[in-house]
Amino acid sequence: MANSKSKAIQLETNNNCLTAEEKLWRSVMATAIFDALHKPNRVLKVKHKVFTEEKDIKSARNWFKHREGTFETVCEALNLDSDRVHKAMTRKINQVLFQERLDRI
Repeated sequence: MANSKSKAIQLETNNNCLTAEEKLWRSVMATAIFDALHKPNRVLKVKHKVFTEEKDIKSARNWFKHREGTFETVCEALNLDSDRVHKAMTRKINQVLFQERLDRI
């Protein structure tokens, strides 16, 4: 079994082998996931504050749930099964929406 340090090194090494285009698509997907699963104007305890607008959250959620715009292109560029991404993200988004409703009670 590989320990977490060797996994991190392996991921870092694999990331260095990516083309600029692959890094761009990874960033697009990561940003969309972050926007879809977080609340507006959430400040994280990291080096940088992250501010997400309500419209960006709705847009990201729609992108995953309704496969809008470039969804298929991004999944294909990342060699991801768009059906699996769609199903997994729709499930997570619905969980977040449910929690948001509970928080308002």
